[in-house]
Amino acid sequence: MIIPVFVVAQARWSAEDIYLFVAAFGAMGHHLPGMIRAYGDRALFQRFRWRFIFAPIFLVVVCTTSFLWDLKTTMRKWAHSLR
Repeated sequence: MIIPVFVVAQARWSAEDIYLFVAAFGAMGHHLPGMIRAYGDRALFQRFRWRFIFAPIFLVVVCTTSFLWDLKTTMRKWAHSLR
């Protein structure tokens, strides 16, 4: 049943697009239960409150910065600054 779905999907999207969709769907299925537990369990959230608040903000800033400045350039600058 899955093979005809992919045959039809390949007529509309490239193999890379299909792969990215499947990977994103799998990643959501992997991470969502942990997020529901972390943000839904009051005791766990109180224990790690600042991590749960600032970690997503930090990741958004890092990802946005890497996207805007080009990841390779950013990593080269960072590696060069360590020398």
